[in-house]
Amino acid sequence: MNFVYHDNITFNMNFNEFMLELFYHRLFLIGLKICGNGDWKGISRQFLPSKSPTQISSHAQKYHLHQKGEKKNKKRKSIHEITLEGV
Repeated sequence: MNFVYHDNITFNMNFNEFMLELFYHRLFLIGLKICGNGDWKGISRQFLPSKSPTQISSHAQKYHLHQKGEKKNKKRKSIHEITLEGV
């Protein structure tokens, strides 16, 4: 089942999986804002204990690449387009 979020962001997962990913991404953004860039262990301990610092580092790398706009020729939208603004 495809789930559509705002601005035609479509995810190929069920609703519960989507909400969990969205929740994790928002916790990641809050942790990034509070702990700062590079403190993956702190984000892992305080905000996402179910994720390892390596997983958080990988997510951050993809997030920063997306924010810089280096993935312009993509066919699909990504969860990295969701921000804390407007929450």
